[in-house]
Amino acid sequence: MTATVELVGPGAVVTSVSKGIGCAIAVELARAGANVAGVYRSDDDGADAVRSEIESEGREAMIVRGDTGDPALARRLADEDWHGLLAADLRGYFYGSRAAPQATYPQGRGRIINITSATDVLAVKELGVYIAAKGGILGLTRTLALESARHGVTVNALSPGATDTPLDSKAYTPQVRATYE
Repeated sequence: MTATVELVGPGAVVTSVSKGIGCAIAVELARAGANVAGVYRSDDDGADAVRSEIESEGREAMIVRGDTGDPALARRLADEDWHGLLAADLRGYFYGSRAAPQATYPQGRGRIINITSATDVLAVKELGVYIAAKGGILGLTRTLALESARHGVTVNALSPGATDTPLDSKAYTPQVRATYE
């Protein structure tokens, strides 16, 4: 895959960086010119691999094992002068929504891109909590966008649909796959 944008600025924060969509986003951001701070929960080998890929692009990688639902972790990453909003679930986004502006507002510019899910408009049986969290992320994104505009910071959400990731291969029953298909 070839990066379609060139980034201007020091870096980005990506959650779930050790596999799936988070891994792909981190590597593409590095290819586009960003230093990347990443958070992952348990896949040490995946985290090491993504760190190597980022560094092979000539970019800096700060990969941290932790829970994005921990407000101290969100503050720690923001204090490291990295941009972005942390997320793994709604609580992580909430804490990230407090930390990211502290890193971007003083510069008078910045981009916060939240990754949510197409499930915020597509209901899938037995995924109620996940869908509620993703809808909540979209609401937080909209509110943060309004609050951040006057500081020169844009806030957007990307909502990917069904993606063949390690999580989906375990979580999607044949019925869920049929719904998406």
